[in-house]
Amino acid sequence: MALLAFVPVDGVSLLLLASGLFQGAVVPCYALIVREYFPASEAGVTIGVVVFATLIGMAFGGWASGL
Repeated sequence: MALLAFVPVDGVSLLLLASGLFQGAVVPCYALIVREYFPASEAGVTIGVVVFATLIGMAFGGWASGL
């Protein structure tokens, strides 16, 4: 469903709007997923690692698309 939101996009402002709608819902879910599958004693470190990996992935994707 998220990919279909990008089909009519023809400008930067619409691209930012479409990506903001779905990215804003995905990142907070990481904390819910970690809370479900990891013990409370590991939750802080695990959420930090997951968010860090997400940021690295987003940065690498932007860099790779510019190549």
